[in-house]
Amino acid sequence: MTVFTELLAIKRYREQQAETAMQRERSLRDSASQAHREAQQALMDFRHFAAQREASLYAGLYRHPVRVSAINHVLASVRAMQEHDDTLQNRVDAAQDRLDEAQARFAHAREQHQRAVRATEKFIELSDIHRDAARREGERHEDLEMEEVASMMRDQDEWSNHEEVEIA
Repeated sequence: MTVFTELLAIKRYREQQAETAMQRERSLRDSASQAHREAQQALMDFRHFAAQREASLYAGLYRHPVRVSAINHVLASVRAMQEHDDTLQNRVDAAQDRLDEAQARFAHAREQHQRAVRATEKFIELSDIHRDAARREGERHEDLEMEEVASMMRDQDEWSNHEEVEIA
């Protein structure tokens, strides 16, 4: 293996590692996004249920005269639903935070992958330039050698012709 081949293998390995990391972070981001959607849906579903339940509880109070304990029961139920709503909202907020972090990690991994791809492409480009320059230099060297051989042959012919002239 030439040095260029070995270095290219290293560049491609780094690119593959960066791609694997990017795919892993994409999967984690997608999971965090799904969890966030589910938390939002749970909150919306509960808010819909709580609104109906609260209306039902208060409707029961308005139908006929009630005791203070029944009012306190309704107020406690509404307070419990509000606390549960707060808990669900906290879950949504936490899921949003995890999603934001996952998106940032994915963006970083994608950027790392793009850098690795560019580094590999740049190395291949530089390698091609070097190989072309070496090939041109080899061709130039070969041309010079051919010219030198041709020059030596001309000189030898001239000396041969010169000797024939003197001998005759």
